[in-house]
Amino acid sequence: MLDTWRASPAEGLYWQRGYQRCGFIPDYAKTAEGGAGATRVMFKRLGAAGLQVRPSTPDALEAQALLDALSAELLRKYGSDGRAGLADWSPTSSAFALAWNGEGKAVGCGAFRPLLLPAAEGPTRCAEIKRMYASESSRGIGQAVLAWLSHEAWTQGFRELRLETRRANTRALRFYAAQGFTECAPWGRYVGRAESVCLGLALED
Repeated sequence: MLDTWRASPAEGLYWQRGYQRCGFIPDYAKTAEGGAGATRVMFKRLGAAGLQVRPSTPDALEAQALLDALSAELLRKYGSDGRAGLADWSPTSSAFALAWNGEGKAVGCGAFRPLLLPAAEGPTRCAEIKRMYASESSRGIGQAVLAWLSHEAWTQGFRELRLETRRANTRALRFYAAQGFTECAPWGRYVGRAESVCLGLALED
């Protein structure tokens, strides 16, 4: 954990190094002019074997390599590469993260984007998890990326996460069940698709 001046270059530096924002304290630190300013409180999870998760963008070179590997795997297994999942990704309303191992290699990724649910489901702001991938299984990579995305979504005001995966993808189903996701009603283009299963998770206030 650490705290630094809110909206300062230092906050941006820590953010790029994988620290996440968890709030700020107003009027905490004195300014050189004699006033008071806010301090930003930040934290970073330390994963096994030096694993770290940091913000990135889908067009970063390291991200492209992982997304290409994910697309190839999905195409081979299910006949669709899922590349359209980030078609409307925006850095102002979405997030993308990369997981790095202790040797400085990108080994996992994931993203979320806003999800507009039918009005009948209520006013809860919902984010959709997309393009989750880990190049090595059973290393805690997916869990670390999902934890990062969950907290970032929460700080942006989202209070529910949803995602879609294939019923045939039993490994993904086991993973998300272990993280607390449960099956929910399908939405949009997933309605009526027997091969799909939609999952949801409420984010605590």
